[in-house]
Amino acid sequence: MKKRTAILFTAPLLLCGCSETYTIPDNVLNTPIYCQIDNTVYCDYAASLRAFNTAFPEGYSLCFDPLCTHSKEEFCAEMQSVCSVVTDGERLYVKTHSYGMAQINAIGIDGSGREMLCEYSMCNGLVTRISTDGQYVYFVEGMYRDPSDTEGDSYGIPMRVPCKGGKPEAFLDMEVSAYAEIYADAENYYITDNGLFSVIKRDSGERTDIPLPTPETYGAILHDGNLYLYGIDEYHEYQINSRFNFARKGLWKWNGAEFKSVITDINQLVWDENGVWYTPMLPVEDFVLVGSKESYDGKGQSLYDFIRTWTGELVYHDLATGKKTVYKTDSVNLQIVPQGVVNGYIIAAVNDYSKLSHTYEYVNLKPEADGTVTVHEALKSQTEDIE
Repeated sequence: MKKRTAILFTAPLLLCGCSETYTIPDNVLNTPIYCQIDNTVYCDYAASLRAFNTAFPEGYSLCFDPLCTHSKEEFCAEMQSVCSVVTDGERLYVKTHSYGMAQINAIGIDGSGREMLCEYSMCNGLVTRISTDGQYVYFVEGMYRDPSDTEGDSYGIPMRVPCKGGKPEAFLDMEVSAYAEIYADAENYYITDNGLFSVIKRDSGERTDIPLPTPETYGAILHDGNLYLYGIDEYHEYQINSRFNFARKGLWKWNGAEFKSVITDINQLVWDENGVWYTPMLPVEDFVLVGSKESYDGKGQSLYDFIRTWTGELVYHDLATGKKTVYKTDSVNLQIVPQGVVNGYIIAAVNDYSKLSHTYEYVNLKPEADGTVTVHEALKSQTEDIE
């Protein structure tokens, strides 16, 4: 896998003028949703750490237990609190949470060799992600204010800890919210916080703030020298027997002064070295009621509506040229949730909504030259990827 993508984010105001070297290798991809080393994708999955590749599209568990085999059948009890994972290509850096506290652990890509880098308070900011530039892991430590303070009950401090191990440090002379997220590349720090996107030059500390183009961001990605922002484009509500809120996601490109919209109809997004694959959403007026089925809602039986919000296609968007290629699937009722792109295959969870169930099958999808997508069995020749 030749990757030229790295996840970025960062916080405001420079405190130390360090000259670190950006060391994320080409075979590594960090995104707000998952990270990838060569042919294996790693992500938090139901609050645990899971790895996916074409040999095991259903994934297999990783945990800190040295006696665990990390097989897909085994319940990894020690890894049931994962909320973010990134990598420098050598190790995984995993944020776990428990009772308002977070830990950042470094582990081998096979789940071995656990090292706790630091522990810190989150002020219940569970949704915040960590990031890495290959030298440091960046995070925001949450702090509670004195009850008499009129500026709010909590705030955050931009922090980093060396990937190789060492003492965590505050490196920006400023406060952020406990929900801010920090990322870095060779030239800048970046931060998303309270509706603002901040760019801070590493050498001078010069800071630029602009309004975010999205009410909720999932993260920023540096791809082939360009900075992209992934987040919510629109919220939609749909109700027949039950009420649903749907999020239409978007992708924006930073031009040095503002973000320009690139894609506005994303249901789910994954990256490869040249662009993005995504499942497009229908216009809200074209949402389709596939069917309804009785289901237990916590109080009793009620009708649950299966609403098709997607087109039933896969789209490839080349970010360099802007060209879009649409691939047809077997049925518009197939709900496709991509997990990552490996060797030309899209690893995805697929659910047939026409069966009125939430049963997903994990498969390898192969975009074909004729503009269709076919389902392939696990590629057993790649079993060595997880051994």
